[in-house]
Amino acid sequence: MADPVLDGAATAAVLHQVYAAAGPYLDSLAERPVFDPGAMTLLDELRGDLPEEGEGAATVVERLLRVGMAAATGSAGPGGRDGDRPAPR
Repeated sequence: MADPVLDGAATAAVLHQVYAAAGPYLDSLAERPVFDPGAMTLLDELRGDLPEEGEGAATVVERLLRVGMAAATGSAGPGGRDGDRPAPR
């Protein structure tokens, strides 16, 4: 497995994967629930010991995007969904 620091093309591809997922995630915030209890079972995929040998950045990022985007809190921050309310004090 290539070192991501030394393999610029592979690193750029993985960063593009994350960038490409960010827009649709942000666009979905207005329609998605703040908390989806059904997605919590996906977190089991992230439990356990780390492997002795890496799986590669693309594989790991794909898993983190799939699990993380499903199980993430559906909120853009303290301003709420419309962004007009001030943050609570």
